[in-house]
Order: sequence, then C-alpha cells, then structure tokens
Amino acid sequence: IELHPENAILLYRMTAYLLKEGHENDAEDILHCALQMDFDKHQQLLDYLPQAKKIEIVLDLIETNKNKNEF
Repeated sequence: IELHPENAILLYRMTAYLLKEGHENDAEDILHCALQMDFDKHQQLLDYLPQAKKIEIVLDLIETNKNKNEF
C-alpha cells in the first residue's frame, strides 16, 4: 500500500484483512479512503469478505459514499 497508495483494490483488500482480524476502527479509516478514491470498486471488498455485508459501519460508509457519487 505504501508503494501504491492510489490503488483502491489494495485498500479494499486491506480493509477486508483488518475487518477479519477485528480491527474495525482501522478498517473504517481505510475503507473511507478507498470509497472516496474509487467507489465502484467497493464490490471487491464484498467479494473478498462476504461477511462485510453484515457489518454496520461498512454498510453505512458504502451508503454514504453512494449518495455522494450520485450527484
């Protein structure tokens, strides 16, 4: 990630890893950046970690950023 900070897919993968390890606060920060960088690729997170569909903060961030991308 340090070498390719503009790579949203890496950020989504890191989010999945952090969520799986129970680091929700760190995952939230990275997910926020990833969604702002490339919202359309958020499906990568949901494909990589299907349980993310049940995590409230993930759903809230996706919904918030979805609304921003519609304007």
